[in-house]
Amino acid sequence: MFRKITSIILAMLMVISLGAVAFVTSSAASAVNVALNDGNTYECQVGDVIEYTVNVKAAELFEDIEGIIYYNSSVLSLNRLDDVADEPYEFCPNLGDAAVFNGDMTDELRFNSVKLRGFDFSTETVLVKLRFTVIAEGNAEINLVIKEMTIKGGGASYFSKCEQRIFEGIEVNQTITGNTVPAPTEPETTVPETTTVAPTESVSGENNIVLNTGKKYGYQKGDVIEYTVTVMASQLFEDIECRLYYDDSVLSLNRLDNPADEPYEFCPNLGDAAVFNAEMNDEIRFNSLKLRGFDFTEETVLVKLYFTVIGEGETNINFVIKEMTVKGGEASYFSKCQQLIFDGIEVNQAITGNTAGESENNIILDNGEKYPYQLGDTINYSYNIKAGELFEDIEAVLYYDSSVLSLNRGTSAEEEGYEFCPNLGDVVLNVVSDGEIRFNSIKLSGFNFSEGLDLINLNFTVIGEGEAYIRLEIIEMTVKGNEESYFTDGKQVKFDGIEIASNLTGNTVPPIEIIITVLCGDADQNGKVNVKDATLIQKYVADKETISENGLLAADVNNDTKVNVKDGTAIQKFVAHMAADNMIGQMVDHTIIIEQN
Repeated sequence: MFRKITSIILAMLMVISLGAVAFVTSSAASAVNVALNDGNTYECQVGDVIEYTVNVKAAELFEDIEGIIYYNSSVLSLNRLDDVADEPYEFCPNLGDAAVFNGDMTDELRFNSVKLRGFDFSTETVLVKLRFTVIAEGNAEINLVIKEMTIKGGGASYFSKCEQRIFEGIEVNQTITGNTVPAPTEPETTVPETTTVAPTESVSGENNIVLNTGKKYGYQKGDVIEYTVTVMASQLFEDIECRLYYDDSVLSLNRLDNPADEPYEFCPNLGDAAVFNAEMNDEIRFNSLKLRGFDFTEETVLVKLYFTVIGEGETNINFVIKEMTVKGGEASYFSKCQQLIFDGIEVNQAITGNTAGESENNIILDNGEKYPYQLGDTINYSYNIKAGELFEDIEAVLYYDSSVLSLNRGTSAEEEGYEFCPNLGDVVLNVVSDGEIRFNSIKLSGFNFSEGLDLINLNFTVIGEGEAYIRLEIIEMTVKGNEESYFTDGKQVKFDGIEIASNLTGNTVPPIEIIITVLCGDADQNGKVNVKDATLIQKYVADKETISENGLLAADVNNDTKVNVKDGTAIQKFVAHMAADNMIGQMVDHTIIIEQN
């Protein structure tokens, strides 16, 4: 019996031993399997460089293409370029100036591009081309998701919201090649497209900010500076894309608490601009399209940014216009970071500033105007409209920075609609506590703004310090009869026949009362009352000496709001221990009233 059990145990050990050997052998020769979401799987080894390609063939032209590629970053490392500005042309070689973002999303790459004339895939064309290095063992996946692929003219979409809607007339093929390619050597350093001006000699003890126009500005550590780019051009532009490079070890970009407001702050005249800074600490990108055209016939702010000087020494701000296409797409003043047309355009950069030690509340309206106010001020905000048409439906939202501005509410919530929107009649008003006011009104006979009327009129109290915003977004403004709308879905679609002006005025805040305590009779403010105080008053009356503000309060011993010889005589009597009807020698409180402007 014992022998039988022993034999069974030995047999089991042999099986386990063979299994372990088989596992080790298999592991040593195991390949990395990379699976695509088209069902194909590719084998490769650790250290291989593989090329992942997506090809598209389609009968239609596409005007909007957006996609995402997900991959396992623990197994596959995306081979980035030294100059990230070249990655759109490398990763999406046929999408023109595509927006490509990987950033800190280490297992995801997003791409997006718009071309009004249409992308042509009538012959099989590369959509995406990426290289990965296999850095670890295990199985990995590369998943392609096409979010949008809209046919030119917007008639239909092959893909929409990550789902394929049309299956005929299009082919999307994914492949992996390049297995067992040797590990890459150090890539050659490419010369960036931007041209920077060599810095001039540094001035000792100053931060010298050099623009790529050659202008040089000296500032101190701690200063807050305003960087502005203005444009004046004879043409209308439909596509504007720019980048700004700066040294984040010297300059810190002053971001807003709400990034959604940064496009309107950074590019006040580009409408719904796409602005991106995120983790690119030394670069900011912005892009905007407007089919009706951006109008720069008068000098207009293109970019406005605020930086805080956090370091010392000389540094650069380099501004690059990547695209500036004339309305209709016939020509481009700038293309691929190079200026192609020089006549009829002026681009100017400037730096102004104030030191960080200055404390002021700067309230910025959506038209870019900036108003300085003090803590405690009461201000009035109005938005005035003058238009030739009658409107039957008006809806708008006002956003403000509630950490700096406190809305002064009416005593009755029912009356606020008439108070806040005095010319909209029975308005539906919703005051949201976190800096938002929504209002809506309908009048079938039509709202008449032919003489110019306030659309909204509000009062705020300044409760915080720093920069704040007030921005009005008109959602709808429909002409009587529903024939057309000046505003639709928050965007102005008609510009002729209407004038809009936002304005900030006021300061009806009550005066501030300050209590100052002084030793009555101590005109020279040395903590004693003696004959020297009487002598100082006599010289003051004779215009031979001056007395400080607190000294004047102390010198007015009879409290008649004047300092004259009577006060000096009273002090002499006090020193001689003669009785006097005053408070000499005692601490006295004086109330000072300061009017705020």
